[in-house]
Amino acid sequence: MKLEYNVDDTIYVKGKIKKADERSDKYPYGVVFDNSDIINTWISGQVIVEPPAKPTIPKGVADEIQQAKDMHLNFYMYITKFASDSATCDFALYNCLADVSDEQFKILADAWYNGYTVEKPKLYNLILNDDCNGEVACLLKLTGLDRIYASSDASDNDLKHNEKYQFTQEEIDKYNKNFWIKNFGLNDYKVEVRTDD
Repeated sequence: MKLEYNVDDTIYVKGKIKKADERSDKYPYGVVFDNSDIINTWISGQVIVEPPAKPTIPKGVADEIQQAKDMHLNFYMYITKFASDSATCDFALYNCLADVSDEQFKILADAWYNGYTVEKPKLYNLILNDDCNGEVACLLKLTGLDRIYASSDASDNDLKHNEKYQFTQEEIDKYNKNFWIKNFGLNDYKVEVRTDD
């Protein structure tokens, strides 16, 4: 479908700066608007706009988008596939997605067309006792071993910045199933890692 433009319409085009000329105050940037190496025009810095911010989405949604793109689906096909594959969808696309807000669709569309960043999972320390002669008793994981161990020499800095003392909820659930002390729930000892304190 060809878009029709009129005089005074504002348009946004993608381009790459191929040359910057410091001698020209008015039009210092040579820009290419296609895949050739020929500079199409010189522009001023005032017409350059920042690209839209990439939305942050959960890893599951990012994996789903990547899978759809690997299957060479377009955005409409992706949404339709999402609707037909979802366990909560019994009828048409409209019924399935009726409770999704316009803002959620905008985020999904932005992620599809402009890229995205993946949400970092929440991290937790598993603190068993924080009043043990001034030391912190907590659990840690060692590289290469699929087990957790108790430690009483972790510092506050370790808890905030050392990944061996940090667990995702998925790891906590995994270790909780195989924990060697009966009737001991790891979720009761989790403390969210806050590096901004």
